[in-house]
Amino acid sequence: MRDSPAELDIDDDFFDSFDDEHLLQGHLKHDNLGIDPAMKNYNNQRTTIRYIRNDIVVSINQVNIFGGHFLFSYRRPIMVELLDISSKGVLVSSPEKIRIDKKINLVLIFNGDKKFEIPSKIIREEVYAQKIYGIKFDHTRHDLGDHLLETQTELVFQDF
Repeated sequence: MRDSPAELDIDDDFFDSFDDEHLLQGHLKHDNLGIDPAMKNYNNQRTTIRYIRNDIVVSINQVNIFGGHFLFSYRRPIMVELLDISSKGVLVSSPEKIRIDKKINLVLIFNGDKKFEIPSKIIREEVYAQKIYGIKFDHTRHDLGDHLLETQTELVFQDF
């Protein structure tokens, strides 16, 4: 809950001490709050809810140069571990190295009954004890976001 002006210990003439011109130019006479009103809003590019789920089987099917799946068994799907998921992409851990900017088809299977095949792209890699890949969907999948919300059984918060 916000503090009232009385609780902030602001003088009665505080709001009368500047005019609209000074406010628009970002010049406050008594700016004790440490906020720059001229500062533009920070553009947060992560605008979707990220879910941490352990009930989704995830695999990566590599796409050939013609845009389809490889037809032969030497290009088997890569089984990966899901770290987090949203309607715009996933973060996975892979036992195999995958090239950045590689187009893939991501396959998500929910408890064996609902399956999503999503054209995607590997956009980043982090190498720790395991290889972690950020995968961005070609398009926002609102149907996936709805299904994630409907099937969520456990609320898990991610530590930063």
